[in-house]
Amino acid sequence: LGVVRDNIIEGYGLKAAVAHFLRYGLLDMDFMSFDTFTLHEQNEDPPRFIFHGISQGGILGSAYSSLMGPTQLLDGSALISPGTPFSLIMSRSVTFPIYQRLMLLNLRHSRH
Repeated sequence: LGVVRDNIIEGYGLKAAVAHFLRYGLLDMDFMSFDTFTLHEQNEDPPRFIFHGISQGGILGSAYSSLMGPTQLLDGSALISPGTPFSLIMSRSVTFPIYQRLMLLNLRHSRH
């Protein structure tokens, strides 16, 4: 379980690094310039950086968007159809049997 959590945190860090590079470094690279103009100077409006998450991206994207909000790396988020009901995901988890035993202790009791 710790490995999954660490992988998610690492993924958030890598996404933040890529977002920072896209916002502050990519358009200033030599290969993004042409003889008469550079790409980021062709429009008066700077490009917008939007996170688009579908399904699991909608679930993880809500946390990512919350974490990235104060950094100003994202201009917005579009979370489309995030995931599936939690009860469906939980019952397929490798840790569900532990949770199920605890839950059944609360439901089956000898008070009657």
